[in-house]
Amino acid sequence: MIRKNILAAFACLGIAGFTILHTTIAGTEPNSGPKGKEPAKAPGWSRMESTVSSDLRGIWGTSSTNIYAVGYDHSKAGGVILHFDGERWSRIEGGADNYLHAIWGTDKNNIYAVGYRPYDVTFIRFDGSGWQRVIPQRRVIFLHGIGGTSSSDFHAIGYTQGSGGFIIKGGKRFDPARLPEIKPKHTILRGIWCAQKEAFVVGSGGVILHYNGTAWKQMKSPTRRTLQGIWGANRRNIFAVGQEGTILRFNGRSWRSKKSKTTAFLCAIWGRNAKDIFAVGQGGTIIHFNGSKWETMPSGSTSFLQSVWGDADSGDVFAVGTEGTILHYNPRKPVRITAPEEKRSPNEVILFRDAVVPPKGKEGITETAEVDFPKGEWSKIDLFVELVAVNDAWDRIFTMSVSHPDGDVEIDRSMTDWGYSYAYTRDVTPYGVLLKGRREVMAKIKGLPCGWRLNARLIFHPGKPPERPSRIIPLWNFFSMEKNPQAKPRVDTSTINKKIRISKDYSRGEIVLFATGHSPKGRGAEEFGPRRKIHIKYDGRLVETVSPWRDDPTDAHGTRTPRSGWMPKDKVNHFVIKLPESPLKKGKHTVTVEIPGIKSYWVVSAALVLYEKK
Repeated sequence: MIRKNILAAFACLGIAGFTILHTTIAGTEPNSGPKGKEPAKAPGWSRMESTVSSDLRGIWGTSSTNIYAVGYDHSKAGGVILHFDGERWSRIEGGADNYLHAIWGTDKNNIYAVGYRPYDVTFIRFDGSGWQRVIPQRRVIFLHGIGGTSSSDFHAIGYTQGSGGFIIKGGKRFDPARLPEIKPKHTILRGIWCAQKEAFVVGSGGVILHYNGTAWKQMKSPTRRTLQGIWGANRRNIFAVGQEGTILRFNGRSWRSKKSKTTAFLCAIWGRNAKDIFAVGQGGTIIHFNGSKWETMPSGSTSFLQSVWGDADSGDVFAVGTEGTILHYNPRKPVRITAPEEKRSPNEVILFRDAVVPPKGKEGITETAEVDFPKGEWSKIDLFVELVAVNDAWDRIFTMSVSHPDGDVEIDRSMTDWGYSYAYTRDVTPYGVLLKGRREVMAKIKGLPCGWRLNARLIFHPGKPPERPSRIIPLWNFFSMEKNPQAKPRVDTSTINKKIRISKDYSRGEIVLFATGHSPKGRGAEEFGPRRKIHIKYDGRLVETVSPWRDDPTDAHGTRTPRSGWMPKDKVNHFVIKLPESPLKKGKHTVTVEIPGIKSYWVVSAALVLYEKK
């Protein structure tokens, strides 16, 4: 895991404290992936079938019948490109590099998509027949946006390791732009809008840059909050949006703050003209400007919306976001509202709302919330996590655990996505017996934590479970397994044992296990060349052997990348290992975990869940 403490002095600019709420309210299940067209919650917006569950981060088109969306497929650690032909969305195979953040073009035969590859830059072009790379490998460049006015005048923006904000001037050549000394330093440039020869760029820390056709200059900004998106009707009507519902407006002379009626993180903005503008963002937020004020529009989605684009001629607007979400606004045909058919609505428990780990680069700080979990039985429990990037460009280990008298139990683990917002849903039904009564929930982002906001909630689905979990026994919580014969004294925790006592007979038991591999050398291959096996034993008897590896452990998060200190992928799926004994007898027992051949170290968390007799 690479740590970049060089950002410590500036990463916290633009963060305005944190609020942690814990309450139980009636709610609805968060978006869990594409399910085809669904009834909209309000007239105008409807969900489209996207055919993917990827994080969609950019959208652009030439018309409402020729649109492209780009993003990142966490399941395959690769980029994704979708195309809409006016009837359906389809995936384009073979064109995407690893991470794609933004897309823009001049016509149907000249389209660019940008993002990043480990130790490389992603900058690809569609010429009407296929996608090709246009920039050879240079250095570590992370591109977040692209925009311009013609094929000979456009810019790609982002940041680089060590130096912060970075811009590539596109056209006949692709050269780095000369930028002024940007304050705050190490700014991530995120959004761009261009008109004629000019360009306006926004980024973290409230940074706004202006290009007058020959040189870049930093403009005076009324905020230090991160700015993510920018769009203009003309030079006297430019709007920028960002953190905590921030909206700025440029009147041709200066930038002024405007009321937005939302505190959600706004990621993107697009409009037909100065009196018809849409901004989208966190939690399915969509707001509309009619020329005089901003109003919230119900979207029918809770996904993190990350980009918006529309056809100025037809008035159709499209928004994309996490978990393959694509929304469509049709101004000509309001969508009929259909009431849900559920007899009982799921119960939603807010764990953290817009929480920020304390600043100043304090490593390993844990945020806690006292939570009252609902009573009753539940057929399924989902955990929805949203990590919102503010001003941290690096990857961080995120964990969430719940208190227990015998030791904390980890229920979630993931890695933040290189300075970009990330959301996912996890089935935590195996932990159901733990999520009862009043308990403390702990969330931690390791490394330099400042610059990430956390939203998390549990969704309890009504109904009887197939089996009733009765007790949970903590085994290990974020325990490091390693083997280092050179250490003094010698270290060998490649095999660990936990002695437990079961007070009565149970119908059966299962072990829930998290495991991630780590290499302190960053690019070191010693932990990721072989495919590690994890053996789980019960009373000395082998129960199961599991492996958290992808088929190719040297792919986007393997040995050739800065993420080689982390395996196997962003969201870590837990293993559920069923014990063979049935019934599970009372008495003293031993649980064993073995990882043969460890070269660096693995971090494991595990708990034993016991089920009552039927």
